[in-house]
Amino acid sequence: MISYLNSTHIKNHIYSLAIGRFNGFHLGHQTLFRNLIGNGGIMMIERESKEYILPREYSYRFIDLPIFKYNLNSVRELSGEEFVKKISEEFPNLKRIVVGYDFRFAKNRDSSALDLSKLSNCEVFIVDEVLIEGISVHSAEIVKRIRCGEIEIANKLLGRNYLIIGHQIKGQGLGNKSLLPTININIGSFTKPMAGSYFSTTIINNYRFSSVTFVGVRSTDGIETVETHLIDFNYDEEKNIKFNFNDEVQIEFIKFIRARELFNNLEDLKKSIIGDIKFARNYL
Repeated sequence: MISYLNSTHIKNHIYSLAIGRFNGFHLGHQTLFRNLIGNGGIMMIERESKEYILPREYSYRFIDLPIFKYNLNSVRELSGEEFVKKISEEFPNLKRIVVGYDFRFAKNRDSSALDLSKLSNCEVFIVDEVLIEGISVHSAEIVKRIRCGEIEIANKLLGRNYLIIGHQIKGQGLGNKSLLPTININIGSFTKPMAGSYFSTTIINNYRFSSVTFVGVRSTDGIETVETHLIDFNYDEEKNIKFNFNDEVQIEFIKFIRARELFNNLEDLKKSIIGDIKFARNYL
């Protein structure tokens, strides 16, 4: 899965193009991609942000179409006519453009999907609103659900489990000494789930483990962290499975268990974590 960026050779062979921000590649975006014909591609208009449902560097894991990235600042001041001209010049053999019903473009977002149909010589296919259980599928809606712990709804809108990808980092060592062993990762630029405990799946080196994941700010040092405990994984007995700090860790969030709590001592915290694990086992 490769981003061809500004490859003129590849652009010359694109016959259909989906245009949008595509933060997350959710079910609405997938509907756009299904309406591409022939040699299809994606024009991803990027807006600078501190958080993404799926940071751009991981986008190629979820789509096998060439992705052409454009910074929003490079097109936001163009008129509708200039925007369409830019597309036709860069994709000279384009036959079809696919956009969502709420697609806006040009300076001050003055032009709509219908205007694109009027301005372009290509066929413009406009995808209707996608609803899941009466909820409109939008990146902003998914972000809202993730941030308030409604992870099951977010997953339905995404069409997959929400995940965070990172590398193992050194924790405080309390897990192994006083609590239960956990793997710590940076949250990076992924959208931050509501602080609390989640039933999850953790993938390391192609091994999949049922897990309980804790999201929040450590009260001891104020660092935002994601910690995952692998359920029923015996670190001593399963010596053939080794994890290193440079290993990539993927955590899929499946179900919210409880909000973050403050405990008076480590023993009360440990009891709560054991309760989370029991919940996860029952959920399994």
